[in-house]
Amino acid sequence: MIRSTVFAALGTLILTACGGPEDAPSVEVADAYMVAPSGGRDIAGGGLTITANGADYTLTGVETSAAETVELHTMAMEDGVMRMRKVEAFEVDAGGTRKLESGGDHLMFFGVDSEIAPGDSVELLMDFESEDGSTTTVNIRADVRALGED
Repeated sequence: MIRSTVFAALGTLILTACGGPEDAPSVEVADAYMVAPSGGRDIAGGGLTITANGADYTLTGVETSAAETVELHTMAMEDGVMRMRKVEAFEVDAGGTRKLESGGDHLMFFGVDSEIAPGDSVELLMDFESEDGSTTTVNIRADVRALGED
């Protein structure tokens, strides 16, 4: 009986020293939003904040039933002109945060459902790849905001 108690305590100590599930790498997404398209348009922008815990993560794609397509975009000044372009992914270093927002890295929604309005929320499925090659899908709700509220 004493021997099994000692082994149980030793096993708990070893698991704690090696790190438990709470120490496992993870990616978190917060403050997600989509700007409602202006009158008669079906294109919208959006943003969010990504935090990588314990490993590097790469955002490789986003899907929603609220739009036909979601693309990852960046904006940069080129020859005195602000230019937007599609990118394949956004990297987030372990322990770091990456903010997607208007005027920089952001989401673009194409073919947005005409029923979407400020005050609604939409579901986003976000695909991430970690530095070890494993993939994770994060499901989050994004608030729909009026133009100028982002």
